[in-house]
Amino acid sequence: MAADQQPAAPAGASAAGGKTPPDWQSLARDWPNGHLKLAWTSHLLRLRTELADVFTNGDYQPLEVSGPHRNHVIAFARRRGRDAAIIAVAKSFAALSQAGRVWPRGDSYDGALDIGGYSVAGFAEADATQLRLAKLFAHLPVAVLKARSVSAARPARKRVHA
Repeated sequence: MAADQQPAAPAGASAAGGKTPPDWQSLARDWPNGHLKLAWTSHLLRLRTELADVFTNGDYQPLEVSGPHRNHVIAFARRRGRDAAIIAVAKSFAALSQAGRVWPRGDSYDGALDIGGYSVAGFAEADATQLRLAKLFAHLPVAVLKARSVSAARPARKRVHA
């Protein structure tokens, strides 16, 4: 590569500072080139910046997974006020990936993640209480989603002693 050439941008990368969502399907298909790792790291760092208080001081809430593949998923939420992050990670891929010989496909996951009390913008209707695992893991066997708590816990009021 010549000194004046830039390396190729990952699929879905934006010249305007990464405002365009990555093309996860293309990135997953071509994962050996390293662009998937770069885009995923960028996504996580962006969410970590946007939700710094959630990740630093937020409450932990395990989320229930139902269906035949419930034991193949670990899921939880971090919440601070109305801001939240929903995290779901697939595990034990062997049964869903030809014993690890292929990338696990999203439609291999039969089940649902209970997100009652949360709204995930752009992913489900505001009143949805479940996310299908097949949709959640459509491109990657992991999801970290920005969410809003439907009913935020209010901080306890400080009592003033006279």
